[in-house]
Amino acid sequence: MREEFEKLSVIKHFKDSFDFDKDSDEYVRSTLYDQPEYLLGFFNGAWYAFQEKQKKIDELISRVSDRSIYDKVSGDKVISVDKIKELLK
Repeated sequence: MREEFEKLSVIKHFKDSFDFDKDSDEYVRSTLYDQPEYLLGFFNGAWYAFQEKQKKIDELISRVSDRSIYDKVSGDKVISVDKIKELLK
């Protein structure tokens, strides 16, 4: 999940300013760059929000994994499971 987060354009721009600490599951200031403390807070806030969003997406995917959406009147398939998963990513 962290790799996907770090691919985001705004995150990629600042990524080198921080190192990831696996023990705390958060970013810490890099010894190579001197960034203000508040920027570290924003970066970790973005990381937390990304994880929470991904948890919701994963939960929704698990709930619809064996279903498709059908039109109530005609009964025709409106959207497939694969399309639902694609839209959520």
